[in-house]
Amino acid sequence: MALFSEEKLDTPEVHADRGDRIRDDFCIKTQTMRDLAQIVLMTQDLFGGSVQIEAESDPEFPEDIYLSLIVELNDCNPITVTDKRCEWHKRVDEIAGRAYNDLRLSLRFVE
Repeated sequence: MALFSEEKLDTPEVHADRGDRIRDDFCIKTQTMRDLAQIVLMTQDLFGGSVQIEAESDPEFPEDIYLSLIVELNDCNPITVTDKRCEWHKRVDEIAGRAYNDLRLSLRFVE
């Protein structure tokens, strides 16, 4: 039996509840909400600008929920962006440890 019926899978209420649960799970794994706040601040410092957090899942595996940190970038230099992405992953691993896999970085380029 599925946790959510298909017709209710993408409702805002279900999505918000799933987001709350993944944030709670992340905080349990890292022992503190401070880790998530530290990751958000680090992301802002590294990429500049604001960071949005959304609970997302792969359409093929809707039960596999993760937190996506969404950053809007003006700098589209591929070398700079690649270097920053690598640094972000390294720092998140240092901060979050085993909860590392519950986070994704989503870069959105704006002009």
